Amino acid sequence: MKGEVMLKSAYEIAMEKSGMGEVKKLSEETKLALAGVDAEYKKKIEETDFNFSQSIQSARQEGEEERVSLLEEEWSTARSKLIKERDEKKRVLREN
Repeated sequence: MKGEVMLKSAYEIAMEKSGMGEVKKLSEETKLALAGVDAEYKKKIEETDFNFSQSIQSARQEGEEERVSLLEEEWSTARSKLIKERDEKKRVLREN
């Protein structure tokens, strides 16, 4: 529309900077779906962070350092898995 400023997504800017060629314009429906995925996984990651931080704090208070280390590794793995799932869902949405 005339006079309307079109903002680019971080994805569009990154694709342009990387020289990956023409960036596919995303429909409003796709943008909403991407935002939904972000919101869903933000909530999942926050819940994971909260639950693990509570467990780690409890283990520290009980002096269980081995358990703390194990929980920290599990936390990192769980967080990475969620981020990977989120990114894959977003990739699929962008390609369709």
